[in-house]
Amino acid sequence: MTSNNQVTSNTICRDQAEQMMRMLNAIDPAIEAVSAILHQKWLEEYISSNGGKCPPRIKKVQKEYASMPGVFLGEDGNYCIDIAVSFDKLTPDWQEANKNMAKYVVEMLCETNFGLDNETYCHNIHEYWLKQNSWPREGPLGIPYKELPKEEQAKDQVVFDICYKELRKRMML
Repeated sequence: MTSNNQVTSNTICRDQAEQMMRMLNAIDPAIEAVSAILHQKWLEEYISSNGGKCPPRIKKVQKEYASMPGVFLGEDGNYCIDIAVSFDKLTPDWQEANKNMAKYVVEMLCETNFGLDNETYCHNIHEYWLKQNSWPREGPLGIPYKELPKEEQAKDQVVFDICYKELRKRMML
């Protein structure tokens, strides 16, 4: 005869396994979707911060992308692209940068089972961004999340919100 405690335990294990499967099935599609959304949000903010105009934002790309649309040889002899374009017009290396951030946050949410507080997630996002980008480390952005100005903290919050909402939506929770 099965006890009520054993039935409850089996139900909890089955529920946890089902949630884990939903999470695993949601990860890759969430990362793909979030990658494009993150770039779009950055682009919107970039245009807004430039008075509604979209000046070029030139970045270096790997030589292997020299023949791709939008890639040009810069004055310094490096291949470049304007990243102030839609996600699908970015070179694979710039798309990958967005995917890496999305992957980091989505996996962090899964590994912690959505259990950390908002500020901890945002702190981790900021630290990851600093590790991926050398240019801000010695400047005013190279400080702990808690010490950032509110407008800079808001950028990490946007990354968290997008990843959180997209993953939850794909998990149907």
